[in-house]
Amino acid sequence: MSEQNEDILKAVRKNSTDTKREITSLTKELDKLKQKEEELVATGKTSGAAYETLTSKIRATEAALVKNREQLDHNNAALKLNKGTLQQNQAMLTTLTSQYDRVAKAKGADSEAAKNLNVLIGTLNNTIADQEKKLEKSREVFDAHKQSTEYLGTSLNTLKGQAGEFGRGFASVLEGAAGGFNAMKRGLIVYK
Repeated sequence: MSEQNEDILKAVRKNSTDTKREITSLTKELDKLKQKEEELVATGKTSGAAYETLTSKIRATEAALVKNREQLDHNNAALKLNKGTLQQNQAMLTTLTSQYDRVAKAKGADSEAAKNLNVLIGTLNNTIADQEKKLEKSREVFDAHKQSTEYLGTSLNTLKGQAGEFGRGFASVLEGAAGGFNAMKRGLIVYK
């Protein structure tokens, strides 16, 4: 073989050796990249599942808030009605008591008119006492619903904190829902 052929053969062998090293290095790098890809896919699946769970929790919380708002509206109406009726009956009791005092002075406490007024006053006193009990129970129900909306608000705020993992867009949606909840909460405080 000529010297020139030997030089070419050496160059080819060296080039082959370098190429084999490069192939080995690239194969190792490819294996590392495939491993990272598998990890990213697994993380993506986990993040997707966490996102779906979080979204589900948010929907459930929002549905519960809607239900509580409806119940609070109903309770508010009942409270207002009970308060109005109670105030009317208390005013009527004051009027009947004044009439009784005038009739008792004019005709005597044993007169038929005074006795009739006394019966009306007794009946109205019982009605007022019953209304006061019902009003107190309505307030207790109102307070229980108010407390449950506060718990829901806390849950919503917790979910809002977790939403940071999924980006600002998602957080802004939760912020809007939290704003609505806070407005409702302020309305409850004002009413009570």
